[in-house]
Amino acid sequence: MRWFCWVCRGADITMHASNQSFYSCPFSKSVPRCTSRVSWLLAVLSVLGSAAFSGCGNSSTAGKYRVSGTVTLDGEDVTNGFVTFVPDGDRFISSDAGYISDGRFSFEAWPGPKRVEIEAIRFTDGPDDPLTGGRPTEQYIPKAYNVDSTLRVEVVLDGKNKFPFDLVSDVARR
Repeated sequence: MRWFCWVCRGADITMHASNQSFYSCPFSKSVPRCTSRVSWLLAVLSVLGSAAFSGCGNSSTAGKYRVSGTVTLDGEDVTNGFVTFVPDGDRFISSDAGYISDGRFSFEAWPGPKRVEIEAIRFTDGPDDPLTGGRPTEQYIPKAYNVDSTLRVEVVLDGKNKFPFDLVSDVARR
């Protein structure tokens, strides 16, 4: 008979003449366990109870909605980077982010008003970084679109949630 082992999640229990069982689990080896019907019933109820309270599906994305869009800088696609939707005023909801690839992004976000931060780096000419040994990079999206961003969107329950971001290097031209 196969029983559930709480330590290793599924080792065999073998019955002995003394009406006690022993786990063949490396974590609880030779530890006697009662196999009465009450213990079996409690084990089944524990499993069912924890399944009921844990819910179904991926709880980290439950209640989120698909957002997508495009990002250009001076009319050219931003080849790689990321977009972050920061909750506007609600400190109890985490930020949502997605990668920009060839000027497009798509990810899931919580509904509500968001402040948008867009970041992208590129390699620059110059000597390798003495600390990392890597090529030097620069954040080429102006601060007005990331740390000092004034971009705002609203992720809605019943909507397409498609957002085009047409950025300019000279923010004064906006």
